[in-house]
Amino acid sequence: MRRSTGWLGFVFSAFLLSSVVGDLEDVVFIVVSQNHPLHSAIAEHKKNFWRERLVPLTKNEPVILLTHEAWAPSGAWTIAPLFPVLSKQFAAAKWFFFASEETEVDFHKLKKVLERYDFREPLFLGHALWDTQPTILHHYVPAGRGEALVYPHFPSGWLLSSPLLHRAASVLQHKFNPNFNIDPQYELASFLKYMSSLDAVSFFPEAPPRSNDGVLLTHVPELCMADEEGGAKRGCATSCPQRTSGHAPVDLTAVWFAVKTCEKYHHARLPVLAQTWGQDAAGSIGYYSDVEDPAYFTSNIGVPNTEQGHCRKTMAIIHKFYRDYPHRQWLVIVDDDTLLSVRQLVSVLGGYSASIPTLMGEVYGYKAHLGDDGSAYVTGGGGMVLNRAAATSIVDRDYQCPYDSYPDDMFLGLVAKQLGIHLVHSTAFHQCQPRDYPISTLMIKVAISFHRHQPQDPFTIYKSFLMRASSPVEDIKPITSSPPDDTKPITPSPTDGTKPITSSPTGGINPITSSPPENSKLQQ
Repeated sequence: MRRSTGWLGFVFSAFLLSSVVGDLEDVVFIVVSQNHPLHSAIAEHKKNFWRERLVPLTKNEPVILLTHEAWAPSGAWTIAPLFPVLSKQFAAAKWFFFASEETEVDFHKLKKVLERYDFREPLFLGHALWDTQPTILHHYVPAGRGEALVYPHFPSGWLLSSPLLHRAASVLQHKFNPNFNIDPQYELASFLKYMSSLDAVSFFPEAPPRSNDGVLLTHVPELCMADEEGGAKRGCATSCPQRTSGHAPVDLTAVWFAVKTCEKYHHARLPVLAQTWGQDAAGSIGYYSDVEDPAYFTSNIGVPNTEQGHCRKTMAIIHKFYRDYPHRQWLVIVDDDTLLSVRQLVSVLGGYSASIPTLMGEVYGYKAHLGDDGSAYVTGGGGMVLNRAAATSIVDRDYQCPYDSYPDDMFLGLVAKQLGIHLVHSTAFHQCQPRDYPISTLMIKVAISFHRHQPQDPFTIYKSFLMRASSPVEDIKPITSSPPDDTKPITPSPTDGTKPITSSPTGGINPITSSPPENSKLQQ
């Protein structure tokens, strides 16, 4: 009897295990790809590469989807629009694995990870990120250990179990309605946590309600933020190595840097620019203001200054680029408090064709999750990069701003949508200062831009993240609280309406902590 009971117990345990452990053929793989010839080719290569490695591990043809293809709805990069489509087409799937272009996967190790989890439970798995202080990117929602919302690092890969995806799809239409799409990683985690208590008007920009019965991210250490070599040593199932373009950088003479400024900020901001990245852009840079000022080499672009938006100024710059610099193939439009790595930018541009209309930078959205009823745009503070083909299309149609102070970046997004100009999102561009991003993500990639001179010291930001951005990431030193030895902070005069630039300790970057906040689930 005991032998029989033991045998039946073994069979029953095996049955339970088989019902929990899904083969990789029960996983739908989704690569969040971009609709640009260069990026679609990268995604297609990844799809074929993954298929070769999955076929020996599955009984049936693996399902690998790319979001730039026709099946995916417009605004797929915000993630939420994918849920109803996936729920309908893959009702029998057990897991949905989402990846970025740079995500590398060891499928044997990924299968072992999934063996630990029951796909019948509503599960949200990923590599946990969290804010150590309130940030404008997340609408200043409370942060810090015990309070911060934990969200996944998309390039490390992340998963939803079938019950959670189907549940999210069922409530999505009535419960997800942000005005702006800024950080899809964070917005996804917020939606999944609060989806049962949200209504259509209580989502961003208002702080979410404190009560919820949603699902928190479970931190999975094997979904790694590491290069391939380091990841292999740590048993990583995924990694996101920093890759170079493999192309020669474009020549600086093919690029024109256009700095938007105004008389109010000449003294406070332009010397900072001149002592940082302006040196690397010498001979390829113009300063466009509301007045001509020989002391700061500014020219009057012919548009009165506005306190915000600057739409007509930006359009005037595009027309001037098209007319006066016919041999330049790239236009980089930045604010006067944008910090750049010129060397890293020209290196990245080497992989792109100037003849394919392209607008590049950090992509945000205005109701982009609504597909054709919303729009995406390159946010201006991190820099907007257009090639000549895009500028030519815009000038030929002679688009006019609704009014001078209309947001220039959003207007260009609408124009790009109408003209079929490819929007390219790059995480190397940053609308805000380093303090607004998880430091762990900044230290595994090379940056092209940051924005604003306060509260962090711009010289420190430039030295720590941009001055040697063409060097290996491991050579970038942690941020310090003082500017480079051979520079001094620029202190504006009391009459120009700005605060002095300082290098106080409060402007520094918070250190990486060793574990996620207490309201996440940590799996060791």
